[in-house]
Amino acid sequence: MGTVDRASYFCSGCGAIRQQGARRCSSCGRVFDDESNASETIYALTHPQVKAPYRKQGPVSKFFENIFSFHSVITIIAIVMLVVAARALLPYVFGIKAEASVTKLEALNCKADCQYLVDYQFTDISGNVRTGQYHWSYKDFYFYPPKEGQPTVIKYIPYLTFMPAVAIDAWFPWGMFVMAGLAILALVAVKKNWI
Repeated sequence: MGTVDRASYFCSGCGAIRQQGARRCSSCGRVFDDESNASETIYALTHPQVKAPYRKQGPVSKFFENIFSFHSVITIIAIVMLVVAARALLPYVFGIKAEASVTKLEALNCKADCQYLVDYQFTDISGNVRTGQYHWSYKDFYFYPPKEGQPTVIKYIPYLTFMPAVAIDAWFPWGMFVMAGLAILALVAVKKNWI
């Protein structure tokens, strides 16, 4: 068979290159025995289940290997969090004020703190009738709950009907600010390779 340079051996378990003098694989932890050292390279080349680093990958296998990597998963989760937070926050930041009328008031819980689900409707600048709802509770507000037909002030983004309209009288979504901050921090951490 001839002599083979020890540094060129490959692990028969995972296909990683074996370092010279190593007793164990640095990638998968497999223990090398001296009898199998001469066959390491042959085994890695002849067994398709071995993920040798020198094997050529096709574009599909590269895509799936990259999409399921740790950084890719963190990036996808952070982008979803950012989209959800932006959808809730943009009307508060860039929306215009309009007057809506309360169409329905439904009591949800009146044991410790009365909570209501308030439905409202308004006409936007395009003439479309839009509806929405928000939660009202005595804990968040220091006045009486709105009544049906009573006006309420809302903010919405014109021409973007897929964006929700938000009631100024409702609670401000501080949790969405936190979610957006965490998403941005995760994206920066992936970009800077902190994690």
